Amino acid sequence: MTQPQDPTSDPQAGLPVHLHSISKSFGSVQAVSNVNLDVPAGSFSALLGPSGCGKTTLLRLIAGFDSPDRGSISLGDRLVVDGDTFVPPERRGVGIVPQEGALFPHLSVAENVGFGLPREERDGTRVREMLQLVGLADLAKRRPHELSGGQQQRVALARCLATRPSVVLLDEPFAALDATLRTELRSETKRVLRESGATTILVTHDQDEALSMADRVALIRNGTVAQYASPAVLYSDPVDAWTAAFVGEANLLPVMTSGEGFNTLFGPLAVRADRRTDAGAKSFALIRPEQLSFGGDGVGVDAIVSELTFHGHDYLVSADTVIDSSKFTLVVRAPAWFSSSIGDRVNISMNGNAVLVNDL
Repeated sequence: MTQPQDPTSDPQAGLPVHLHSISKSFGSVQAVSNVNLDVPAGSFSALLGPSGCGKTTLLRLIAGFDSPDRGSISLGDRLVVDGDTFVPPERRGVGIVPQEGALFPHLSVAENVGFGLPREERDGTRVREMLQLVGLADLAKRRPHELSGGQQQRVALARCLATRPSVVLLDEPFAALDATLRTELRSETKRVLRESGATTILVTHDQDEALSMADRVALIRNGTVAQYASPAVLYSDPVDAWTAAFVGEANLLPVMTSGEGFNTLFGPLAVRADRRTDAGAKSFALIRPEQLSFGGDGVGVDAIVSELTFHGHDYLVSADTVIDSSKFTLVVRAPAWFSSSIGDRVNISMNGNAVLVNDL
């Protein structure tokens, strides 16, 4: 008898996901508009964006729970939907982990994990392999109500992987967990999915989650893909001001052109990338909070501390200054031993260079 294949031994288990010109409306609401996206095989991608931007609709279209109005979706070389073709969800080789786990309360942990397997495999090696993979081998006989929230999500992940899906879809699976457990489970989930070899797509509105887990992030805005890039590129080299402001904290400083160069309130500006697409639109220089520091010995910008947010490892400090007779707030990342208080006068200097972007 052939033994069930261990997914960790097959690095080619994942398939690339191709979305071409995908659009989807619900009544008068345009949920997704002309989306093109190519997700590499075996990669971990995140669909990140605010509520109502269309990211969950995209996930449902890939899973086969909804059909697009226009466009096509392929898993590897296999077309699963276009104007003439529709492969149902159960035949796509796609697994999904929902937000709440959706475990069967009357079944044991092992029975939940084996639910989607052929009957002859439900009591076999595959279930034990999956429980061992997610660290729950000792809890096989428990019922879902006897597990913590994090353990329930691990069971849901094991159940998803048991059927050897080529693509795994995660629909905000950590949203209901507390902050500490979320961080722990993110790391564990990432490890398990790497070992499985499946192509993974995570839907989330949590920037930290997307940037820390994914190889690439698709930032969704109003039903379109604003940018699809590695977390590092998305953070350091965003395509526009909206993207810059959505991913992490951002200082968007008005830019004044001076001859061949650029100036901000910090003086002449070193530019590492120019992402402006509209010469007539207002220009901003993106400066991240960690590029600003205090104690410029009077050569920087004078400001008044207006807000302090302590994060344990550092502070996020807001300080007000004046640009062209208007108040402007700078956001600075400062070490945990930062000693100034609200109302204190500080001097802020800039380090490094900037990215030029168009108006929001």
